[in-house]
Amino acid sequence: MIREALTHLHWSVLPVVSMFMFLSVFIGVIFWAYRKESKEVYSQMSGLPLEETSRGGIK
Repeated sequence: MIREALTHLHWSVLPVVSMFMFLSVFIGVIFWAYRKESKEVYSQMSGLPLEETSRGGIK
């Protein structure tokens, strides 16, 4: 049964489907990274390497 289903499957469609899946994930990640709520988090994280701890060392 599986063998019959695979013989009738059009394999030429798979590259198009995988390209649309990749593009949708890529665009989703871009929108997630540049959403308005992320601006505060990224600005806070950008200063972390420069913060000092109470011991005088780098955090």
